[in-house]
Amino acid sequence: HQKWGGYPEVWLRHGKAEKINWLRDYRKTYMERDIGDVGQVADIDLFVLAQKILCLRTAQILSLSEIARDIALSVNTIKRYVSLLTATFQCCLLQPYFENTSKRLIKSPKIYFTDPGLIRIIGGEDGIGHGAAYETWVFTEFLKWKQIQPVEPEMFFYRTSSGMEVDFILKGEGVLLPIEVKAADRVSAVDSRSIGAFMSEHKKAAPFGIIVYRGKEAGEVNKNIWAIPDWLLFA
Repeated sequence: HQKWGGYPEVWLRHGKAEKINWLRDYRKTYMERDIGDVGQVADIDLFVLAQKILCLRTAQILSLSEIARDIALSVNTIKRYVSLLTATFQCCLLQPYFENTSKRLIKSPKIYFTDPGLIRIIGGEDGIGHGAAYETWVFTEFLKWKQIQPVEPEMFFYRTSSGMEVDFILKGEGVLLPIEVKAADRVSAVDSRSIGAFMSEHKKAAPFGIIVYRGKEAGEVNKNIWAIPDWLLFA
């Protein structure tokens, strides 16, 4: 699913060309039916451009003003486009975690497109960086996981103004679980620095953390911080 996404119809197609053609047809239908018929988009071509630019920023902080400037549209127009994309489940916004509103933390959301196959079609084969694509896939897996829990946990990210970031924070029943994502076959204690810093700031609520990675073995890489392979976590 990391490569072609979760649409069942894609997996019924044989070969790369057939899969790509189905995804392209799906995108065309989406534009004509879900967006064109809604009637809120005056210029479909501009919407397509905005969708691509937003897609290329998957797993990044969403700056509406930056995107509006890049394609010479108003911030309100970009905001409406993002609302349409989220309402039609093309992307999700992940809100930042903060308890103290006076602390210097990033308070803008991150944007994630929700299907790896569509990301390839919208952003191009090489348009999305390896790390961002992997983080996006892990995000979608956590979305699916938390929706089937008896009590659905909340999900955030954490980033300070100085750049210290934890990819995901799961919050449930007074406990915080910091999660880092590494698109690598091996991880070490160095990769746990951000989680360690977050745990130090939230000693009671965050007793341990995890690093999701592409390796083969689970193990403790630092005190109370565990590296867990994606295949094991999302089995």
